[in-house]
This record gives sequence, structure tokens and C-alpha cells, in this order.
Amino acid sequence: MKNWHLPPPWWRFFILTLLVLGIFFRFVNIDKKVYWHDEVYTSIRISGYTGDEVGREIFTGQVIGAKELQKYQQLSPEKGLDDTIKALAGHPEHPPLYYLMARMWVQLFGSSVAVIRSLSAIVSLLVFPCIYWLCWELFHSGAFPCRRNTLLPKLHSKIADFSPPAPHLPSSPSPQLPISPAPPSVGWIAIALLSISPFYILYAQEARQYSLWTVTILLANAALMRAIRLNNSSSWIVYATALLLGLYTSLFSVLGAIGQGIYVVTIENFRWTQTVKNYLLASLIAIIAFVPWILLTIYNWESLQQNTTWTNMPMPRWLLMFIWLLNLSNIFVDLIFPFNHPFT
Repeated sequence: MKNWHLPPPWWRFFILTLLVLGIFFRFVNIDKKVYWHDEVYTSIRISGYTGDEVGREIFTGQVIGAKELQKYQQLSPEKGLDDTIKALAGHPEHPPLYYLMARMWVQLFGSSVAVIRSLSAIVSLLVFPCIYWLCWELFHSGAFPCRRNTLLPKLHSKIADFSPPAPHLPSSPSPQLPISPAPPSVGWIAIALLSISPFYILYAQEARQYSLWTVTILLANAALMRAIRLNNSSSWIVYATALLLGLYTSLFSVLGAIGQGIYVVTIENFRWTQTVKNYLLASLIAIIAFVPWILLTIYNWESLQQNTTWTNMPMPRWLLMFIWLLNLSNIFVDLIFPFNHPFT
């Protein structure tokens, strides 16, 4: 990073302003929004209860007061950490890392809405150094210019192959120019986009695992790029650890790991190189460490299917595409119109 330069002062001020706004939006009115269905289940699980258990106790045909309901959303002496683990084991579709963190968090600071949501808000701040690190590995580390088998030089080569030859040019060969690194503002722009993204601000104020999952995704990708560049034991251990954290945060991290594997094999030209060996070894270590939850998921497979039946509900393809596009646009702008509004 010896050639690293900070952006101009006015640009730094602009980025800093967006960053401050992003942090402000993550914490302002954090306890005022409706504590909705999924967040209630977060509190139920970290309190050591299951949904079935709560249902049997409260759906008795009698009037239930708020105080009685809050019993299931707060820690109590009658429910310990082992009860929380049992409740999580009954829902293997959600790995336990975030929920165990939330359990310790509420033990330290209480069970209020502001406290439990603040864990997600604080964790969401880690996306800023992680996205900066990923951008640096992608565009400033020198990995692309130095490695002949990476995708970026190949892309330049393919573009050159398809470009028509320029007429009336001298036939003498011209010197090959080195690949220029991207401007140093790339990482700062990424931070700015994440800072004020409506999508990420929304999940930063929700008592669910998605802020932590975002951090582990960025961390695993940045660690992978570093491991490919350095190709030493310590860097691959960091990648394996980041991958393991992602797996224990969301089962969908498997899809990201598959994508990373395709990337590694592709940049190595489908050859059995030391980089591929190290990648497979690091991935194997992460998978072995994840085996306990894999076995638990297999053992409770029927429970997982029951808990995720809503994902099999039929939905028109045009509606799915509409929702996908809406979610993609919400990363950058959210006009807060109703679902059926023409602007939506």
C-alpha cells in the first residue's frame, strides 16, 4: 500500500458526511419501529422457548396481558443457555452464531427492543472496514497486474481479440502497457454506498442475523483474495475462519463458498495448482468444523421442512421478478411507496 493516496479533501469531506449519516440512521429511533414477527421469534429463541411451547401456553382461549406475553421475550432464571441451544436445534434452518451472540448481549445489557436491535446496528458498522479491505484486495493490492492467470487480464485479452484491427497502422509491435490499478476512491465510494443504502440500514436495525451475514460475506471474499495473493498458511487460515463464521451465520453461505470455489478454479486455469490445493484444504477445515450443525440439520430434517414450508408457496414468475428488481433497487433508493403504487 506504499502508493496509496487519500482522496482530495473535498471528496473526503463528502464521504465522511455520508458515513456519519449512515451511522446516525442505523441508531436513530432504533426502538420506535414495530418489533415484527421475525424479531419476536429471535427473542423467543434466545430466551430459551420454542414456538410450539409458546403456542401451547398462550393459545388457551383466555385473555393474555402484555406482561404475560413479554415473559417469552426476556431472559428468566427458569430458562438457561442450554434451553436456548435446544430451541435453536429445533430450528436448524438458522445456524446459532447470531442467536448465541444475542443471548450474551441481552444478558449484559437487558432485553429491551433498543438493546437487542443495537447488536445488529453495531455489527453492521463492521461492513465499512470489510468492504474497504475487499476493494483494496480487488483493485489496489497489485494482485491483478502481478498474476497472469486472473480474470481481469483475460478480460482485456478477450476484448482485444474481438476488436477489429485499426487500418493503416504500422506493423511494428507496440510496447505492452501495464494494467493500471483503479483510482483509490473505489473503496471510499463502496463505503459511501453501504453507508446510506436503505436496504442495509433497514437490516442494521433488525434483531436478525442479516447484518452479521453481510459482514461474514465481505470478510470471506476479502480473505480469499488475500489468500490467493499471498498463498501462505496464515492467510488461508484467516479465509477458513471467515468461511466458518459465515456458515454458522447462514446456511446460504454454502452458495457463496461454491462461487468462491468456481472463481479459484477458473483463475488457476482448471489446473491442480498449490492455490487450488490450499483453497480445498481451507474449505475442508471449515466444513469439518461445521459438521456438528450439518448432522443436526440432517437429524432434524423434518423440522427444517416444516419451518420453511412458506418457501414452497406457488408464486407467479412475473411477481418474483418484480420483487427481485424491487429489492435490487432498494439497495440504492427506497421511495417508500406502497407495493401497488405505479412508481413502485
